[in-house]
Amino acid sequence: LVTGVQTCALPIYNPNRLAGPLHWVPVVEPEKGTWQVRIASVKIGDKVMDVCKDAPCLGVVDSSSSHLGVPFAAWQDLEETIMLGIGIEKQLSADCTAGPDLQLTLQEGTVLTLTAKDYAMKSDIGCRTLLHPLSAGDHVGRKTYGGVQTQTATELDGSFVLGEPLLR
Repeated sequence: LVTGVQTCALPIYNPNRLAGPLHWVPVVEPEKGTWQVRIASVKIGDKVMDVCKDAPCLGVVDSSSSHLGVPFAAWQDLEETIMLGIGIEKQLSADCTAGPDLQLTLQEGTVLTLTAKDYAMKSDIGCRTLLHPLSAGDHVGRKTYGGVQTQTATELDGSFVLGEPLLR
């Protein structure tokens, strides 16, 4: 390590382990220490949802999250549209394996698609989605070292957390 120079080495990816082609997208506000992308729109089936309609939302890529975090204000509408199929052709099947696709379109045009197998699971009471509502006060990225805060947290209110269901 040369004084004043920092290097980050990333491993080479294995294309045989990818479900589709790899797309690189710009990171927003990298100084905050999290991988954030801008989400231009959200669709369930053919229905464009109201969230992110007036202004792009932020999506925080988080490989440690087992759910897809969604803005609290949009959570109920997203859940009902997936579960009941309101305004779209199909609703979530009883075995949780078929239903409308959930699509997040990033600002530069990349479309991230989740199928029912990605966003839903069977539980004791039937199907449930892996959507997790994010509230004011939820945050990621705060780091401390020796009791000193070395990185401030990124507030998640109004954001998505792109967790493991999207990174499979």
